[in-house]
Amino acid sequence: MSKPQNPLLPTAKPPARQLSVVEPGSLPRWIDDWVSHEAVPVPLEAVHQAVASVEAMLIPADPRAIAVELEKTLALFGAPDNWDDIADVYLETFEDVPLDLVRQACKAARLRCKWFPKPAELLAPISEELSRRRHCLRRLGAAAMKAKPAERVDSVPLATEEQKAAVAEMVAKITGGTSGRKPALVDSPADEQAEDHRDVVRRVMAETKGFRRIPKPGERREGEVAL
Repeated sequence: MSKPQNPLLPTAKPPARQLSVVEPGSLPRWIDDWVSHEAVPVPLEAVHQAVASVEAMLIPADPRAIAVELEKTLALFGAPDNWDDIADVYLETFEDVPLDLVRQACKAARLRCKWFPKPAELLAPISEELSRRRHCLRRLGAAAMKAKPAERVDSVPLATEEQKAAVAEMVAKITGGTSGRKPALVDSPADEQAEDHRDVVRRVMAETKGFRRIPKPGERREGEVAL
C-alpha cells in the first residue's frame, strides 16, 4: 500500500528556489545614508556586487523546504482538522520569502504561539527584515543608474622624439657612446701636431745615421782609455 502524498509537497520544483539555506550576507551600509540627489559614494562595480548579494538574500524558498519547516511546527501543535484544505494557503504565505526567514518565522511561532499560528502570525516576526531587504534592492537599483565606473589609471604617455634625443645624449655623455660600443677615435689638433713631430724625428735620425756620434757628457770616446 502506497504512502499517502503529503499535501504540503508540490509535484514539481519551481526554478530559482532555495532548497537549503544560503548564508545571508549583509546589506551595504552606505545605502542607508545615500540620498538620491547626491553622487553615489562607491563605483558602479561595487553597486553591481551589492545588487547581486541582496538578490541572493531574496531568493524564495523551495516549497519542499517550506513544507519541512511547517511539518516541524505541525508536530508541536498538531494539524488543524481542515489542514488538507488550508495547506496551500500556508505555502502561499512563504512563496516569496527566502528560506532563512521561513525558518526564522516557524521557529518564532514554535517558541511564542500557544496554538497553531495563522499566516499573519507567521509573517509578523520577519516582515521588517523582508521589507528592509526589498527596500535596499530598490535603492540599489536607483544607485546603479547614477553610479560611475571606477576610475582607470591612464597609461603612461610615450616619449616624444625630443625627449628620446635628450635621453640618448645623456647616456652618450655618461657611457662615452651607445649600445655598449667604444666611441670612435677622433684625431684632435694636438694629436696631429704630435704625429708631425714624430715624423720629423724619424726623418732626422734616418739622415744622420752615418754620421759620427758625439758622445754624451761623461761618456768615453771610442778607443779612449780611462786613466
